[in-house]
Amino acid sequence: MVARVEWTPVRGVVERDFDDVLIGATRTIPRKLIDSLEPWDLHNLENFDDKYLSGFESEVYQVALDDGFEYAKDYMSYAIREAVRRKIGGDKQQITDLKIYHDKSSFKYILLPIWTAHFRHNKKDFRFAINARSGQIRGERPYSKTKIFLAIVLGIAVLGTFFLAAEMDNGMISQQFDHIYIRLDRF
Repeated sequence: MVARVEWTPVRGVVERDFDDVLIGATRTIPRKLIDSLEPWDLHNLENFDDKYLSGFESEVYQVALDDGFEYAKDYMSYAIREAVRRKIGGDKQQITDLKIYHDKSSFKYILLPIWTAHFRHNKKDFRFAINARSGQIRGERPYSKTKIFLAIVLGIAVLGTFFLAAEMDNGMISQQFDHIYIRLDRF
C-alpha cells in the first residue's frame, strides 16, 4: 500500500492576537532557563516601587528593544505557522508563502522576581533559577555516570529475570499438558 497525497492550493488570512509575549532582557541567565520558569502571573502586576528591591540585587535590561522584538517575532512566527496549519486542516500542509504583518505593537518593561544560584560539582558549574512568584524551580543538574550505568544493568537484570521466569513457566505448562496427554492415552 502506498500513501497518496492530494495537494489542494489554498490562500487566506489568519489573524492571531498576542498579549504579553515575554522576552527575558538579561544576558546573565540563559534564555532557555528563563523561558522554563513560565507561566507568570501577569494579570496581577504591581506598579514599580523601590521597596520591592530592598535587600536584593537586580539588573537593568541588557537586550535592546529592537533585539527583543526580533526574538518576539520569531516566537510569534512559530505560533502563526501553527495557526495557519490548523486553519488549512488535513494531515499534511506545505506552506510555501507566508507574509506576516505586525500591527499595534507595544512594549512594557516589567521586573519579574527570579532567584538564581549556582553550585560546582566535579569542577563543573550548574545553575538553577526559581520563579519567586510561583516557587517553580528549573535548572541544570549533574548526572552520575556510575548510577546511570548501574540503573541500566539493573533494568537488564530485571528484564532478563522476567523473561527467564516466563520461559520456565511455559516449559512447566507444556510438561503438565504432556503428562495429562499421556494419562489420557492410557485410558
